[in-house]
Amino acid sequence: MPKSYKPDRIFHLRSEDADIKGQGDYSTTELYYNLDQNITPEKDEALVVSVNSAEIPYSYFPVNSNNKTLKFFESSDATAGNLSAKNDVVLTAGEYNGVELATELARAINASNGRSDYTVAFDPATTKLTITQPTDISFRFDFTTSAKYAYTLFGFERAVKTATDGGTPHTLTSDTAINIAGDNAIYIRSPLSNINTYESRHGGVSDILAKIPIKVNYNEIIYYEPVVYSFKSQLPAGQPLNDLTIRLTNKYNELIDLNGLDWEFSLTVSTVNV
Repeated sequence: MPKSYKPDRIFHLRSEDADIKGQGDYSTTELYYNLDQNITPEKDEALVVSVNSAEIPYSYFPVNSNNKTLKFFESSDATAGNLSAKNDVVLTAGEYNGVELATELARAINASNGRSDYTVAFDPATTKLTITQPTDISFRFDFTTSAKYAYTLFGFERAVKTATDGGTPHTLTSDTAINIAGDNAIYIRSPLSNINTYESRHGGVSDILAKIPIKVNYNEIIYYEPVVYSFKSQLPAGQPLNDLTIRLTNKYNELIDLNGLDWEFSLTVSTVNV
């Protein structure tokens, strides 16, 4: 006898209602829900979860807690071999254009280490930065140990970058264009059994429930309503859906700081025979 039809279930969830929230900067983007109205399938059925809609405030900065801290080295003379670690260079989180980012980087270098002579210039033709130390000393940034992916913001390779030692002044110029636009998409992730989604970031299956393009300006709302639920996460046969962990991340799988603002989303849960 065929089984009776089981309609899809919709869960409307708000970050402010989560049973457990993340800490600090990520209190609204790492969420745990204990679902009172859980769904329990039969042994030969499986639950499939997909994102039905989302409303997310575009309130996080291109310069943020994930990329604002840089490992900085400086020598007491022009010999690069005498370079030693100094205080981290810490930028103020925010939204910048090229000139503003150059000004802020110069401020942060000088403020972090009690100097006033470092300058940073932005070239609008190449969209690169050039950092200059006018005296006869060397300096270096280690983008392999700086805040993760900070190098992309400033247009450097992920490497140790030492200022050109050609006498005075010493300079260091971006390898590529700076990235002040920030992310072009955000991701809703959950550690469900998502066997049909591949992610090149690590070369394996992914926990992505939705990839959401950013098509609005800063301080607007990102509305997401997929025409087709392309990301579907299937649970093992017979496994109920009792609770749910949700993370809102950038493309590097780093949690996003929404600056305290809440967001909401809806999930569709379907039942399939297996």
